[in-house]
Amino acid sequence: PHCHCGVEMKLFMLDSWDNETFELKVDGAHNYKQTEDHTRIGGHICANSSFRDTATVVDLDFPHTNTNVRVEMSSNVNEGIWNESWGFRNFKLYCKMCSSSCTSCIGSGEDDCTVCSPNFYLHTALPSSSTGKCLGTKCALNYYEAGSKCHRCHASCGICSGGSLNDCT
Repeated sequence: PHCHCGVEMKLFMLDSWDNETFELKVDGAHNYKQTEDHTRIGGHICANSSFRDTATVVDLDFPHTNTNVRVEMSSNVNEGIWNESWGFRNFKLYCKMCSSSCTSCIGSGEDDCTVCSPNFYLHTALPSSSTGKCLGTKCALNYYEAGSKCHRCHASCGICSGGSLNDCT
């Protein structure tokens, strides 16, 4: 599983864009939108030299845990390709993986697990914490088990049965 994905690319908006919009959606969400007007953007890149063109680097990062990623690109240009068009190059889609012992996570670090793989236990720093490290052992010293999670004992305890000072054994 993964926790985070990103899209990088160079976007070209060519010729007579007159307040038209390019949109990039990931899994149906509007992740990137840019409206341009040929009178206020860059120089000539290609095609019709009567109009100014622009090239923009798109760099998006977003939380993502689904198995698949759907990327859609569209625009509302309303003239022929010889007069208004767009394109891209160097497209990259990447996802940051969870630690190998996690089945769900909020980040790619080993302390970012929220659910562990079978036969692993989630070790959290605080009982109220929902993230931690998945270890293949039952709770270590200075931790106590609550369900399939291991929580740190009170700071004064070496071994405990709960999180308070009264739970030290």
